[in-house]
Amino acid sequence: MWNAFCFTGVSAWTYVPPRIVVSFLIPTTFFFVFMYAALDKSHVDQRSRNNSTCFPEVDYDAYGDQQKASKLSMITVKVRVSLHIFVPITYLFMQYFADRLSIQTIIPTLALPEKAHDLIGHYTYYSFTHDIGSLIGRSYLLLLSITCPCVASYAQIKHTWILAAAGNIMMFCLVFLSWFHPIVEAEVILVLCFVFGMITGSHYANSPLVITEQVRDATGREFALGIFTLGSSAGTYAAGLLGLFLKPYLTQHCLFELGKNCPKRFFSFKGWIESAHC
Repeated sequence: MWNAFCFTGVSAWTYVPPRIVVSFLIPTTFFFVFMYAALDKSHVDQRSRNNSTCFPEVDYDAYGDQQKASKLSMITVKVRVSLHIFVPITYLFMQYFADRLSIQTIIPTLALPEKAHDLIGHYTYYSFTHDIGSLIGRSYLLLLSITCPCVASYAQIKHTWILAAAGNIMMFCLVFLSWFHPIVEAEVILVLCFVFGMITGSHYANSPLVITEQVRDATGREFALGIFTLGSSAGTYAAGLLGLFLKPYLTQHCLFELGKNCPKRFFSFKGWIESAHC
């Protein structure tokens, strides 16, 4: 968040080119890693040593074979937990793949410049509406737990495959709209973006609950909650890669085969190597 604020402020209010700003901000991403490495962890090691023996006042060192057995057991637990939650992570991957591909690749081809409001294309409103839906979907369980605690447990969605299926169905519907352009009203697309955001946010909010119910062991649950976001990250990355090829194809189809004035972007380094104020 700090990097995004600095990049926006420096690149918008000064004459510094964006590539220079990014070059200075990249090292700051490793700041928290360096801070964690510099922390004093002696009390953590002492606590683990005290918990491993019945006599805390006695220094205890485990044998080499015991350390190897402990490492092998932890690896076995992590592999077993990873296989156990593979299906929920796959559903999360499918959901974020459909969401990111739709919002970043398919939706921009539906933003018609001739129907823009106040020089701002429809895509800005599409993205904003999607973010509002995502916020509501992620926080609805929190709001229900505060306002109606007795209803919150019943509002949980334990079958996340339903949300993943709904998200992928909406993705194919948006592909259909982008390919044929049967709808020119922006209100319909706004509603679809809002619903899409709610589905994705709800899926992200319910996935940890599903994982904690499937993994009962405390150590395994900690590991499972740490890697479940791998599905959303991998889905976002895969959607970005596919979008590099799909978006130009949909834009070309809209411009030359349908003859519509779809938004198009030309490859240029001008906004990257120099500031717009120059």
